[in-house]
Amino acid sequence: MSETQEGTREYLQKAHSALLKKLYNRATKHPRIGLPLIRFHCRLRPDFTDADPLKTVWTDPSRITAISNYSPRRAYGVVASGNWDKDCTPIDKLPAYEVVKSYILDDNKEAVLNFFKQEVQKDSVDAWGHSSLATFDQRLNQIDQLYQSISEHGYLSQKELLGNNRKETIERNNDSGTPLLNEITVDISRNGDFLYCGYGAHRLGIAKVLDVDRVCVKIGARHKQWQQLRDEIRSSGYTHHHSINYRGHPDLRDITPDETV
Repeated sequence: MSETQEGTREYLQKAHSALLKKLYNRATKHPRIGLPLIRFHCRLRPDFTDADPLKTVWTDPSRITAISNYSPRRAYGVVASGNWDKDCTPIDKLPAYEVVKSYILDDNKEAVLNFFKQEVQKDSVDAWGHSSLATFDQRLNQIDQLYQSISEHGYLSQKELLGNNRKETIERNNDSGTPLLNEITVDISRNGDFLYCGYGAHRLGIAKVLDVDRVCVKIGARHKQWQQLRDEIRSSGYTHHHSINYRGHPDLRDITPDETV
């Protein structure tokens, strides 16, 4: 890729991210209007999946083992070639994920505190909606409540949580513009692997510790080779090779609705 092409790509990515941020703000106040606008905007991209860019799928959290190298994060619906799905960092190395597991398994409050300090000291970042060390105990309490909720009720999607207690779910939303987007988000590699790319690191860590059967995720970017496989299965159905390797994959259920999980 030439410098001009790379520069153009970077500019378009920044413009896309800026417009999505505005749409997120609109979606917060008017989800019925904002979310369709996000879908429409995403479909203006030249390389785009056939799938609903904001669909949610349920998957075993054990599928999510590494962190995506694709940038920008949470590029809903984008289809991208390249080696961004290679040599990915293990999910255990993600700081937010690592500290919550340490806290749950070893009651390591110091690890959470040190991470919390780093986050609140960043000018452009609120640590899960907190901007001061004075509310650290409140954040620990939120983690405890989240652990208890998943332990007692299983993993619930944001849509389910909104149905149960809309006000509380909106108040606890500290990642995305609207709770409906505040799901664990993954990119999909050329081989169909789920690569973590944002939101819900604490929820993912708790789900893995509790060994829950499934978590709700949204999908950001798809590798071009994976999208080509989607296209093949959508048009011609499963071949023997597809059946052995990909039958039942969460991202293929919308094009193979007769499949059971």
